[in-house]
Amino acid sequence: GQKKKIVILSSNSDEAGAPRHCEMLIKALRDRYDFTFISGGKGPVHHRLGLSGVNAIWIPGLRSEINPFRDLFCFLAILIVIIRLRPDLLHLHSAKAGLLGRIIGSLLNIRTIYTVHGFPWRGMSEIKRKVIFRIEKFFAGLGSIDYILVSRDMRSEAEEKLGIDPVRLHVIHNGMEK
Repeated sequence: GQKKKIVILSSNSDEAGAPRHCEMLIKALRDRYDFTFISGGKGPVHHRLGLSGVNAIWIPGLRSEINPFRDLFCFLAILIVIIRLRPDLLHLHSAKAGLLGRIIGSLLNIRTIYTVHGFPWRGMSEIKRKVIFRIEKFFAGLGSIDYILVSRDMRSEAEEKLGIDPVRLHVIHNGMEK
């Protein structure tokens, strides 16, 4: 049969934990699934995946910092790519990709998984922290999104602070390549 299509969306593609994790997932499962990797920046992970034959798409301007105009452009660019690809699953990594991807997944009714590598409100000013927390609280209410958390502490935080149904929370510790 036809391989299921999975889009992995990451805010960046540098040598940081989230992009490297995406790369390991794709390498481990590419025989079973048809992957597309969408990222901000043309970092080493983007290059390696592209060279290995994975459909690697770069979204100019996609980065962690909040910029409403740039973020709207990125949202529309990602939306167009997702509509064209029509994936079976959207797998999101990092805060900005998680935010934009959850909106797109909900709009297009695509099964969505968000791997939380760290909650975005940590280390922010009080005002930004409150805004981000309210956004996360809104998404916590959407029943169509499952969450993978990289530690039990983060799972507890998602359940207690955000009120996410424990059935939708899954702990998978990040692995490292040998």
